Amino acid sequence: MCHEDSRDAIVKTIFNHTTTIGIRENLCNRFVLSREVKTVDTPYGASQSKKILRI
Repeated sequence: MCHEDSRDAIVKTIFNHTTTIGIRENLCNRFVLSREVKTVDTPYGASQSKKILRI
């Protein structure tokens, strides 16, 4: 797994340092919700909490 802009360098590294004769590539997209982190005071001290923002 790598970012697309690193792909060529990673492929060259794999071919240079392994005995493989082929590499299979699968592209994958990721979708994430926006979120914010809030600090909540508890009897045990401060704790961080993530809140998902509406889409």
